[in-house]
Amino acid sequence: MRARPEWLLAVALCAAAPRVVSQAPAAQPPAAQQEPVKDSLLLKDGRMFEGWRLEHTDKGVTVHLQNGDVQVPADLIKEWYSASGESYQPQNDEEKKKLEQGLVPVGGKWIARKDYEKEIEKRNAATQKRIAEAKDRREWRNAAKAESAHFKFEHTLPTDIFNGLRDLLETYYAVFTKKWGLNPTNKLKPLVCLYSDEHDFHRISGAPPGVIGYFAFTKVPVELDLYYDRLDPRLTLDVLFHEGNHLLTHMVNEKFMYPPWINESMAEYFGASRWDPVKKEMSVGHLQAGRLMVVKQAIKKDEWLKLKDMIEMERFGSLHYAWGWSFVHFLESNEKYKKPFERFYLDMSLKTGIKRVPTWGVFRTVESKDQIEMLLKALGAKSLDDLQKEWYDYLKGLEVQDAAGFDEAGRLMRIMGRRKEAKEYLAKAIELGSANAATYAAYGETLIQDRNYKLAIEMLDQALQRDPLTAKYWFWKGSALHFQGGDENKAEGLRLIKLAAELDPEDSEIQFYLDNLGELDSLATEAADKGKGH
Repeated sequence: MRARPEWLLAVALCAAAPRVVSQAPAAQPPAAQQEPVKDSLLLKDGRMFEGWRLEHTDKGVTVHLQNGDVQVPADLIKEWYSASGESYQPQNDEEKKKLEQGLVPVGGKWIARKDYEKEIEKRNAATQKRIAEAKDRREWRNAAKAESAHFKFEHTLPTDIFNGLRDLLETYYAVFTKKWGLNPTNKLKPLVCLYSDEHDFHRISGAPPGVIGYFAFTKVPVELDLYYDRLDPRLTLDVLFHEGNHLLTHMVNEKFMYPPWINESMAEYFGASRWDPVKKEMSVGHLQAGRLMVVKQAIKKDEWLKLKDMIEMERFGSLHYAWGWSFVHFLESNEKYKKPFERFYLDMSLKTGIKRVPTWGVFRTVESKDQIEMLLKALGAKSLDDLQKEWYDYLKGLEVQDAAGFDEAGRLMRIMGRRKEAKEYLAKAIELGSANAATYAAYGETLIQDRNYKLAIEMLDQALQRDPLTAKYWFWKGSALHFQGGDENKAEGLRLIKLAAELDPEDSEIQFYLDNLGELDSLATEAADKGKGH
């Protein structure tokens, strides 16, 4: 889980607040201006910004904000237009002809210049309405409620993002029940609570550090909680599918509790599912580079996890998720074991004549010695040692040693609060030439947690060179300066945090920071004292 630096301590100030949140598409205009600005900017990655004053430079475009200017390199820009000065430069003869015809580009389409201001005003009005709705939804009592064929929802997400997650969960339900030949008959629809960012997820749900989503199987109805990560939407889907797998597994037999090694390992395996929006198909069993890298690094240190030890574990730690995923991936990738393993999975919960013992509350499970016996019999394996050797040999043949693999592994460890491994993997990704802004930003935020503010700021500057319009990067740099201490650093840090709030006024963590500066100043002073020497 993502363990925050000093400002996470401040979250405890309101940890008892009733359930709350927010999120936005890519970015928003300043909260208040004397006159509405009608300039627009479209990046090559699809993000569009309206309502900021733009100025052309030799290197790209300068965005003028109330709390400072942001330089956007030309290689990031697809198009831009200013209603008040020099604007879009045609890229070819066809675009030159369109400009001569009185057309201008807005968001990837061309419209009449006379309609431009009206179009931008409409967009700005929609943005301001969304911001107002998000602020109103911050209190969980105002959360939107919805229902689909198999689930009930409470959420604080923008409607389009919620609709996408809702439909994916329903698709996942269909794929899961078809694969396992199940027809769940639960009387109450599960409740799915979706939060629009990580900060409010922890503040409102009460989830402790290290948790990025959870399935509450003791609640009535059962409940699944997670947040939308705007910096890493893929992570959101991984968590949705992982926790969704727990929920659906529970629906196989609501009185049976799968042991951790199979419960978490299967959730990790199916958590790597991918949805193809073109083919309208969901595929499972994809390689998880981050999980594999974690296992590979452990193997490199000769820290192998024994199969017997994994099966007998009463509780899984973050490293065990990677080992568990790799074991299921091994079995599911082996034609000899795939079907027998899947039968073993269902038999443990459903087959009559299986010895199941009380484990917790009303739930029952299978003891580890009986699990081992069932597994070996189902797979036709002679011994656990033989099966373990096959698994180990399979792992030796899998390779992901590029920057992307280390990046994914590093960000995974950062999310789980394993800073030592996170720093090691992220530094390696950078050493191998990662050009990903998120890699530098993740490394920078991890360094803040270690109070290594100087290096953190250097890494965040690298992130901002590659992506200067992501609010969180400015926020983290501003926070590092703030906690570094000194009047000049604190003043500059506060300016950058306010600039971040202009870039994304719907980010609840940034707003929380600004709303609690008094308490945070004392934390900053303490952090600066502890961080001397970095």
